[in-house]
Amino acid sequence: MNEQLLNILKEQGELSEQQLLDYLNGKLSAEDRHEIELRLAEHEMLIDAEEGLAMIKDKEQIDTATAQLNATLTEQLKKRRKRKRRELPNQSLLIATTFIILVLIVIAFMVIYKMRNP
Repeated sequence: MNEQLLNILKEQGELSEQQLLDYLNGKLSAEDRHEIELRLAEHEMLIDAEEGLAMIKDKEQIDTATAQLNATLTEQLKKRRKRKRRELPNQSLLIATTFIILVLIVIAFMVIYKMRNP
């Protein structure tokens, strides 16, 4: 599976999950907090993640919630990859049908043009 799909936060400003959790738990210095706030201001995805995690009242449950979200995301992505893709119909039949439709459109245009301009 594509590892990038499972690391959404890393794609958004290179802010790790641990840095975000430390920010929410107040474990960072003022300088580090300011740096994280600047990164949050640049990326909507990070803002949404921070707001969602900040809504959890018991800060000890944040680790459990993020682990559960990551597991759910991984499972959903695996299911999506397992879906069967519909096969295209015979390509030569598709090309022939398209050609016939285009020829009929050109003929219809010519007939209408001739009828209007005798």
